[in-house]
Amino acid sequence: MNMENIHSGNAAIDAGSGDVFTDLGFANADERRRRLQLAMRLNQLIADCDLTQAKAAALLAISQPQVSELKHYKLGRVSSEQLTQLIALLDGDVEKGVRPKAGRRAPPRSENLSPEHLAAIRRAAPKAKGRIISSLI
Repeated sequence: MNMENIHSGNAAIDAGSGDVFTDLGFANADERRRRLQLAMRLNQLIADCDLTQAKAAALLAISQPQVSELKHYKLGRVSSEQLTQLIALLDGDVEKGVRPKAGRRAPPRSENLSPEHLAAIRRAAPKAKGRIISSLI
């Protein structure tokens, strides 16, 4: 671990580097950090849209338990690519970092989602989406 040892009274406290995954010694710290950032953005989009887990599951074509796992940051079985696809389905853009889609004022509210919007989202998803996204869990 690359941390500076600070003494406070009788206890030694290690100052972190600012990256908890590196500090804890994870070999894949960059990938873990990226998945966490993507999951945070996905959860923010779901909250901004006022979506229940069931509505989010329907829009994302995944199960409600999968949405629950994502909400609680259980990311062991999901890749950065899968999270990126899910963000795109909720109208978000993903680059090296995560930001709202350009030109978009606000994400759609759940009460404004029509059956046509849901159908358009499903049509826009790649044909392989079912195999890729359904393998989340």
